[in-house]
Amino acid sequence: MINRLANYTLVIMFMSVLLFFSISNINSVKKTVKEINKSIDTKTNISLYLKQFEQIYKKNFYKRKELIDIYGMALLLQSKNTVLNFNMIKTNDFDFVVLNEKNIKLDNNSLNKMVGNVLSIYKIAQKYNIPFIYIQPPSAYHKVTPEVAALLKMKQNVVFNTIKNELYNRNANYIDMYEVLNNQNISHENIFFRTDVHNTTFTEWETAREIIKYLENIGLKYGKEEKEKIFNTLNYEIIKNDLYGNTIRSAGDYFTKKDTFETFIPLYETQMKLKIENQEKRIGTFQQVVMNGYEKLQKKRLYYITNYGQYGKSIYTYENLSINNENSILIICDSLSMRTFSILSLLNRKITVYDPRFNKSEYALKQILESSKYDAILFSAGTLGILQAKNYGLKDLYENNKVINKVN
Repeated sequence: MINRLANYTLVIMFMSVLLFFSISNINSVKKTVKEINKSIDTKTNISLYLKQFEQIYKKNFYKRKELIDIYGMALLLQSKNTVLNFNMIKTNDFDFVVLNEKNIKLDNNSLNKMVGNVLSIYKIAQKYNIPFIYIQPPSAYHKVTPEVAALLKMKQNVVFNTIKNELYNRNANYIDMYEVLNNQNISHENIFFRTDVHNTTFTEWETAREIIKYLENIGLKYGKEEKEKIFNTLNYEIIKNDLYGNTIRSAGDYFTKKDTFETFIPLYETQMKLKIENQEKRIGTFQQVVMNGYEKLQKKRLYYITNYGQYGKSIYTYENLSINNENSILIICDSLSMRTFSILSLLNRKITVYDPRFNKSEYALKQILESSKYDAILFSAGTLGILQAKNYGLKDLYENNKVINKVN
């Protein structure tokens, strides 16, 4: 009787909240309709109209965040771990919220294409006589048990293991960062964020350290004093902020514990330069050039991941004017490596970043390779998104499964 009464009370409260928000958003509906009518042709089909309506209505929705928070709290009261028809699930170990990949299709054709993109880069590196290193960051697959991975139909492990096997068969340089950290008995709590698909700053810091070891093994030179300075945390101001990650946007701030994002700012002298597609954009300290100023903003809910790098840009280069070596590195990666290459920029003369997800040129990689001499090519696939990129820009380098001869 008591349980039934509690359930009735919860339903009544939830219906009352829905009624309140429904009434409160009448003006939002009117505003949305006006905005659409200004920007869209009256002959537009109904499906496109509804899609536009949904996008604009989300922006105009009154107290949208508060309603999402209430939804998350309602899930907690019911002891539920799944969000919006299994779109996400909260695991039990550390309360990680993991995205469901059920919408990603994986068949032989798509698998071959994703693995083929990596092998294409590897073969081109061989043709240009540039050392190649593949880096596999820890992925969401490692956050959950095999049973939960099966429930969510997670596909990263299938793809990443296939890439690993193919590269191992070719004796390619390969770094499995989850394996590295797991062998050091680093806890999942230190490797992963609870509320975001990206990894912690600690993980990316250790990834950069591991990459430097591999680069030294293949012949690149780094000064002992410079390495000790850059990988000593006492040489940085460390700013800690709450991070509200991308996996809790549909469940609110209370569905799981908040994350702490650590921002590392060098206390030693740095002089850097940023070029985006060969146009000089910034010159100054590491903080002024490689970072984007989020640490100075007094705002809540900043997405600190993009405080590093140039998210949304396909090709950009950081030049370190303070370093003694002349090492030039090309890294092909997604946003799971933005702090990694930022740390690497402190130890190398030049770091060129190529994110094929945003590439629009068929000749992008050829132009990159011909614009500068590179001492190593790194490939880091944090998510399946980079492997599914439609245009890797391999024209005149790789066609019909054959590497085209380099033009001297």
